[in-house]
Amino acid sequence: MVFLELFILTFILTCMASIVKRKKSRFWTACYTSRDGRQLKKSTKTTDKNQAIEIAIGYERLERRASAGALISNQIKKVSNDLSKQVTGDSIIAPATPCKSLVVNCS
Repeated sequence: MVFLELFILTFILTCMASIVKRKKSRFWTACYTSRDGRQLKKSTKTTDKNQAIEIAIGYERLERRASAGALISNQIKKVSNDLSKQVTGDSIIAPATPCKSLVVNCS
């Protein structure tokens, strides 16, 4: 029981993201802190509570990386893709395909 309480306290202190459900929406809304300290709300576009929590945590992690100045567009794509795979099982970035040289015959 002490371990569970310690885990919950650690989770709360390290990740302040949360979710709420608005009256007129079937979707969960992610609440998280932006890199400049503002509290933001964004729809998760999911009705599954567990997926919504994961999405909210993902938003907050992106903001924390951005505030540390360690975020570039490739990292944003990677984190978004990882979050998509974790929540939906689908990748949002198409796998790279090897380029084949194109030979044009102009006769």
